[in-house]
Amino acid sequence: MPDYTVKLEPHGLSFKAHEGETILNAARRAGLWLAFECGWGDCGTCKLALKEGEVENLFPEAPAIKPQDERRNRILVCQSAARSNLVLQVKKKDLNSPREDLPTKDHRGTLAASEVLGPGIQRLSFTLEGPANFIPGQYAMVELAPRLRRAYLIANPPGEEKVEFIVRYKEEGAASEHLFGLANGDHLPIELPYGADYYRESNRTPVLIACGAGVASILSMLRWLRMQDGQREKPRYVFYGAPSPEELVLLDELEELADHLGAELLPAIEHPHSGWRGMVGTVQRVIENSLPTPWEEYTFYAAGPSSAVDPVSSMLKNAGIRVTRIRAEGFGPGS
Repeated sequence: MPDYTVKLEPHGLSFKAHEGETILNAARRAGLWLAFECGWGDCGTCKLALKEGEVENLFPEAPAIKPQDERRNRILVCQSAARSNLVLQVKKKDLNSPREDLPTKDHRGTLAASEVLGPGIQRLSFTLEGPANFIPGQYAMVELAPRLRRAYLIANPPGEEKVEFIVRYKEEGAASEHLFGLANGDHLPIELPYGADYYRESNRTPVLIACGAGVASILSMLRWLRMQDGQREKPRYVFYGAPSPEELVLLDELEELADHLGAELLPAIEHPHSGWRGMVGTVQRVIENSLPTPWEEYTFYAAGPSSAVDPVSSMLKNAGIRVTRIRAEGFGPGS
């Protein structure tokens, strides 16, 4: 496997990148911290100008890639691998230390347990060689196979020597086939943390919104808040939505956590059957109909598929909520 030299201008620094390895990871492995945030091609924070050389785009459909980037020869270093020696133009001044909230580290995850939670939904628990350092609401990048990387929200609180993921199976999806085909004892490279829509201290009351498998992020926050023993602002409302009752996984634990923290849990489904006695509708509609005003006193945290999270974000913005009080982690359909 050939190595390529990546030079950073105007710093005069350089590092080696393996074939197929993201430039962002190669730099971090060399102790150089390029700017990044999401790690999977959504935010555009890691976009740099390619002055010389050729790269492989590992995720051509990345949301942050714009038509003008090709004209300006800009690349996402989190989704680009070197195909030759490279020269990159870097504006970031300090390359020697990470952001305080993104001390991303490589881990070796060992599958310790898997549990079926609902139709096509599993909880997977991976042990690590050391404590997982992250903030509730952040996620991990998992390398399932060469050139096959996916992001998964972390469900457990920080500081434990493990990570838990709640994942949904996707038909004919390469990532799903790898992940659901694992056996206890199998190993995977896991990087964490990533993401900036994590739990923050605020003088406003938190409202937590779980959409489908996004319940992982909300569970992490609630579990962590319970451990704080009243030292942090507690949520007042927890919304949890899914298509069917069977997909409202871990509802009993959510109820116990909400009760302990004095929060009201509001579960809802989109497609009810005769046995359902709870709320009906999308999470967006349930919030509109159930969340007491004034909304200006809240900070909102939402996680789940973009198809559910994006309408929630749009609704909140249209209601006059500032974007700084909306922390929404939405993921595409995945595979």
